Amino acid sequence: MCYPFSLEILEQHLLGEITAGLYIRRHNDTVKVLVIDLDISKKYLLQAASDPAGMAKLMQQAHRVALRVQQVAADWGLNCYVEDSGYRGRHCWFFLDSPLKSTTALDFFKRLRFAAGICEPVITWEYFPAREKFKPGHLGELIKLPFGVHGKTGRRGLFLQEDGTPFLDQGSFLRSIKRCDAIRLAAIASGMEPPAEIEMKAADRKTIDANSASPGGNLGAKQSPQDKESKTSDVQRVEDRLRHLHPLVQGAPQLVRQVITRCELVRHLVFKSLETAYLSHRERFTLLCIFGHLGAGGKEYLHTVISRCMNYDQRTTERFIAKLPPKPVSCPRIREEYKELTAGLGCDCVFPQRKGCYPSPVLHALTGKDAAGSLEQKITVPKLRSETAEAGNKLQDEKERLQSINTVTRKLINLRQHQNGITKSIDFCKRQLLEYFLEKNVERLPMELGTLVLVRTGEEADFIIEL
Repeated sequence: MCYPFSLEILEQHLLGEITAGLYIRRHNDTVKVLVIDLDISKKYLLQAASDPAGMAKLMQQAHRVALRVQQVAADWGLNCYVEDSGYRGRHCWFFLDSPLKSTTALDFFKRLRFAAGICEPVITWEYFPAREKFKPGHLGELIKLPFGVHGKTGRRGLFLQEDGTPFLDQGSFLRSIKRCDAIRLAAIASGMEPPAEIEMKAADRKTIDANSASPGGNLGAKQSPQDKESKTSDVQRVEDRLRHLHPLVQGAPQLVRQVITRCELVRHLVFKSLETAYLSHRERFTLLCIFGHLGAGGKEYLHTVISRCMNYDQRTTERFIAKLPPKPVSCPRIREEYKELTAGLGCDCVFPQRKGCYPSPVLHALTGKDAAGSLEQKITVPKLRSETAEAGNKLQDEKERLQSINTVTRKLINLRQHQNGITKSIDFCKRQLLEYFLEKNVERLPMELGTLVLVRTGEEADFIIEL
């Protein structure tokens, strides 16, 4: 089963109740994590199945290959971390500081393997990501997350030291992990020497956390004080640009301005409306599924932005607002709809931690002093389906019940209509028979089916057939 990553899933994964995996490729064909899976070939694995000493020797060989990969990466100024896969090899992890195109990752893998100079049939190499394209609807390759219990061996995947033994304090090790400079990695993948001005800033990079590689975005990511200061300065620069760019942006409601400031795609679409006076239907609908969930001010600002476009129609826009989808658009859906654009913009937002929420630009409005309480009354919080399942089930049951009642009511009306027609036909036939009986002055009449008898009840006349 595939679920959005959450703290509950992480807890179950660490407790060994489940083994969680990560789909490396994001919806816009970018990645924030690269993994090389070094496994003992099945042929040699079967040969050493009943030989513990031989198996240990093969694992040492896999570890030596992983150390070689780590050394080549270090020579290039990149951080690589080796993990015991829990079964028959090693995982080499590269955590990136910003999204990278999958095609670039594949080029990097090719150059890394060539530079490592290793050609051993005992060890197989598998890359994550492994392919340039997938069929629509496919999520790509799945890799087991670190610290998970392998379903076949029951061994837990732990990060390893150079001698092949696990770090004693895995938590301290995690906090020491540094992310790779994605620009440097891309330069290496292209076959160029990294420019001199691109320096490895490992000491200043964000430390990895449980959500750093979440396919849906960095929901609830932790930041060091230096990262917060750097992020604040970046946001401040954007806010300064917004204030000086156009009064339209400067006069945006507070919630809307927070989203524009922090979401690259929203900011791009707003600026595009100002600079080109054009937004496609898809772009307008995306803004609707964001601004439309920011209360009355967000809906009004949607009119303001789209009114800058040449073919704006107030009634049409209002009609779409009236049909606003019940939930805000998610970041994965945005990356799927705008693959090239979000890859170029570096779509990689960090959201405040909120239990039961999926990543969406609307979450940017839940930052600041007013995040709790009154703010949630104005915006639609992007809740996961599991959080609203009970209420949704009740609503669905009520809908189904109403549909059933409507069906029965329509059936009753239909039967009543048939009943009225049948009653009229019966009365007509009785009148014809009564006229004939009165004309012949009889009360019984032999028929092929039996004897037709006139029965009087007061002023009413009826007919029965005696067999």
